[in-house]
Amino acid sequence: PMYGVTQTEITKAKIAAKAKARFQDPVFREKFINSEKKRRYHESRRGVKVGSSVEKVSLTCQFCGAICQMMPSMANRKDKKYCSYTCSVNAQHGKTVTTDLEIRQAALDFALQHEDELFTVRLNRLKPLFQPLYDSIAEKHGIVDIRTICQAVTGKPCSRKELLFYLRASVENVRGAIANQEAIEPEDKKPLG
Repeated sequence: PMYGVTQTEITKAKIAAKAKARFQDPVFREKFINSEKKRRYHESRRGVKVGSSVEKVSLTCQFCGAICQMMPSMANRKDKKYCSYTCSVNAQHGKTVTTDLEIRQAALDFALQHEDELFTVRLNRLKPLFQPLYDSIAEKHGIVDIRTICQAVTGKPCSRKELLFYLRASVENVRGAIANQEAIEPEDKKPLG
């Protein structure tokens, strides 16, 4: 139907005659009555959505084992292994007990390698500085939550800024220990007199 246009009786009769002629063909009638398009059209007119508008794929949650349906773009993400945020948090919970020392050591090694950047970085540029550390920990231990990593390093929940200050203090302690060791070594001492 053409909405907003009034059709004459002659036009209505022509349309009806063509429709009746088409329905005389049994093949067309069968296709029309059983068509998926017609069924979906009538379901949508009733306000009931049939099927999904986007094709979905199945993903098995690695924590709870449930099968969930999601869009392909969501399933293709590299970190999409769980059906929900709760499952991802529960899967990571407890991993840090065995890996805290390894993560702390990796962070201290990172701090020693990047000690110049640690002392010169501006506080609004912390994410690019720590991104290689986060990526290496995520690759090795599978922990992608930044807060979990910060807690493993410092021992308490903290922000990137507090992590920076913690690593700065650690580097200064290491520098001080190295300076003390160098002063104690015999070849550095000058003979008295």
